[in-house]
Amino acid sequence: MSHYRYSKLKDNWVIISPKRVRRPSDFELSSAEAYDVDSPFVYGNEHKTPPEIYAVREYGSKKDSPGWKVRVVPNKYNALEIEKNPNSDFDGIFERIDGFGAHEIIIDTPRFPSKFHDLSVEEIALVFVAARDRSADLSRDTRIKYINIFKNQGPLAGASISHPHTQIIAMPFIPKNILTEIEQSRKHFEATGRSLIGDIVASEIRAKVRVVEESDNFILYCPYASFWPFETALCPKTGVKDFSLLDEAKLTELAKMTLYALKRINMALKDVSYNIFIKTVPPKREAREPNFYYKLDEFYRWHIEIVPRIPVIGGFELSSGVFINTVAPEESAKFLRSIVAL
Repeated sequence: MSHYRYSKLKDNWVIISPKRVRRPSDFELSSAEAYDVDSPFVYGNEHKTPPEIYAVREYGSKKDSPGWKVRVVPNKYNALEIEKNPNSDFDGIFERIDGFGAHEIIIDTPRFPSKFHDLSVEEIALVFVAARDRSADLSRDTRIKYINIFKNQGPLAGASISHPHTQIIAMPFIPKNILTEIEQSRKHFEATGRSLIGDIVASEIRAKVRVVEESDNFILYCPYASFWPFETALCPKTGVKDFSLLDEAKLTELAKMTLYALKRINMALKDVSYNIFIKTVPPKREAREPNFYYKLDEFYRWHIEIVPRIPVIGGFELSSGVFINTVAPEESAKFLRSIVAL
């Protein structure tokens, strides 16, 4: 039976409409990628990128040369500029802010050709280490209010370069999607004294039906009110609330869980494009709203969302903001659990 489900974290509704059970093959799409040996991200083409600002390298190798395992450079076609200031300007009811911010690229691997889900646990862990370290460094700039870490894998996910890479965009404001999650988490904390994401994780563990995989510190599940077929969330069970404070051991465990998810999704949906979002606690700043950051790291918790890019957005979704998911998350989780990924 079709029905509405409410996502308390996102403060939005989704329609679960499995009128016919759709098989994974129903979502197969042509997502062939052209691998470009001349890409600036390919090993040996270091001279084609702006100077690196971070790298994990072999001992004795030089900056902006071969010998790297993961490398971070400014985006050559950056959307924002760190040299600017976030000055606001008003023209009647219209407001604009100068294009201040940072736009960086983590080049995930020297391997060519490759895709992110084909990397090893150790390689993915290094990407997470780079994201953590750059996030911590960018947080020192008090003009930055939020650091957005995301991946576009495949042409249907918005990747313009096929070589695996992750993007970091540091912004002078907190995006609305994150603000909604924070405010929903705050309301829950004020009512219960507990973290909303923590309660969601505990409820999913009890229910079991949407859990795909568990480790000592993390849980992988298909959210109760998933917006997308085979959408998954990867959350900490307890412990560190801020992604930038995770140690190497936790990041390696997280990398293994991420790889479990991606290999299962890739096998289920036959090389589908996907996005990965790392959502975390914004750095504490002076806020316009009094007490905005009060106990923020107690009630909001970092987490990862993995979204297969199956084109379900139509006029209804665009006009209403309500998504129709044609595969119940219980069925998505059941199918993903059945796949031996590693």
